[in-house]
Amino acid sequence: MTKEISLIPTTHEMQALETICKYAVDSKYFQSLGGMPGVMCIAMYAREIGVSPMTAIMGGFSNVQGKITMSAELMHSLLRGAGVRLKITQSDNTRCEIYGKRSDTGDEYTSIYTIEDARKANLVKSGGAWEKNTSDMLFARCISRLRRRLAPDIATKAYVEGEVEDDKETVEVVEIAEVSPVNEESKTAFKDKFKEIENMDYDLDDFVKFISEKSGKSADDTIKQAIKHTDKFSKSYLKWVEEKIAMEAKPVDVKAEQIDMINLK
Repeated sequence: MTKEISLIPTTHEMQALETICKYAVDSKYFQSLGGMPGVMCIAMYAREIGVSPMTAIMGGFSNVQGKITMSAELMHSLLRGAGVRLKITQSDNTRCEIYGKRSDTGDEYTSIYTIEDARKANLVKSGGAWEKNTSDMLFARCISRLRRRLAPDIATKAYVEGEVEDDKETVEVVEIAEVSPVNEESKTAFKDKFKEIENMDYDLDDFVKFISEKSGKSADDTIKQAIKHTDKFSKSYLKWVEEKIAMEAKPVDVKAEQIDMINLK
């Protein structure tokens, strides 16, 4: 759907980008973007997705904890400009719902993000953006989810504002004790017990697999211990979801010695 563009800029393009970025950095208004290297990288990425350098650095992109985030307004504009038909069916302080349909394939998707989803993911903090600008934050998450699900070829791997949260705590992993194999009844009980906190993007099965790999225990053992230690498992899962959101669904690459283990024995 996106316009084909050469991955390597021509010499003339590079000279033009360097000149624009130099003026931007010299102006002192864009130091938060990481100086010349940061502004240049933003300009290069903007070029690849069809955004002008000045649109990118004049609010289209921001630097949050060393990661470049795209404004929801720009992501919205890119989707519509690429031929994705959007209909915002609800956008307020409790819920955002956006319907999208691709013009090239006809694929459709309805993205929904609610304030309850944000609370379950521990995103709503006293005095934070989720309290001050609830509707805007819900819209940002909703439009970003729609892009990931319906049009991942547009602005690939872009964070949307608010997806890089100011939380540097490491993912907590549950240490599982040796237990007997789980049966189908326990698996059903597991899903029912945690369905209220399950995130649509990062389901419980993925988290169980993650814990099992880190702890060296089986998925059956993980499930049985999760049922036994509901609160600790829920806390670990929500931390994991928050980290996954911040990393835009990249695999969490954490060495075993860096993980803060929760002992459930």
